[in-house]
Amino acid sequence: NQGKSYGLSAHDLPSARGHGTPLTGKISCDQGGVFTDILLGKPETQVLLGTSRGYGFITTLEKMETKNKNGKALLTLNSNLDKILRANIIPKTEGALLAMVSKQGNLLIIDVSEIPHLARGKGNKLINISKKDFEKKEDCLKNWIVVYKDYSLILHAGKRFSRYKYKELLDLKMSRALKGKSLPKGYRAVTKLEVEMPKGGVAEDLDDDLDNDMDENNDINKNLDKNLDKNLDDEIVQIKPDNKKGDTNFKKDLFDD
Repeated sequence: NQGKSYGLSAHDLPSARGHGTPLTGKISCDQGGVFTDILLGKPETQVLLGTSRGYGFITTLEKMETKNKNGKALLTLNSNLDKILRANIIPKTEGALLAMVSKQGNLLIIDVSEIPHLARGKGNKLINISKKDFEKKEDCLKNWIVVYKDYSLILHAGKRFSRYKYKELLDLKMSRALKGKSLPKGYRAVTKLEVEMPKGGVAEDLDDDLDNDMDENNDINKNLDKNLDKNLDDEIVQIKPDNKKGDTNFKKDLFDD
């Protein structure tokens, strides 16, 4: 919650049940600091970051990673009023939309392609939040979520909810840095945003990418097995001639190493 990022290698974390190992031995968080997100992915994985003031940008996990135990300055916060919004991982940018809802009940839909790509900083204004209203705590960017092509947006307001199909979101789409469109009465106090996955939409493309990665890993493992078998055969062939001298411990010597 202080705009810093910390890096840990996933293979260094314990694989066991329970609460896990305390991270205080690996990283040093400032007093009062709270972790808002835990992200896992490839170095090139894109991540959307931003604050309740309405500013944000896209970066990658590679640019967020650091070996410094004290962390890395990543997201600029102007004051204690700025709150870090939940990070959004963006596996696919083509056709992706960003849905933002303000505290006053305005909905703004923009193209993800309008968001700048930066290594760190404050980012660009994504939704227009009045400075006066923000400082009076009367308005802020309350929630946001990335909606992929053919997905639907579900907007919750207490027990009520409203569903917007992807085509409807395209009709509502505006340019960034605008105030957005006022939601209908009864839906302005938004409590949660979520997306609904279609059948045969972007999810299939993401599954294909995952399958390709698994196929590549399987090919690598097969090659490693072949090389290991070949190396082991070579070692046995090299040792066999010594056995002609009556050395009965050649197998034992091989595995002792």
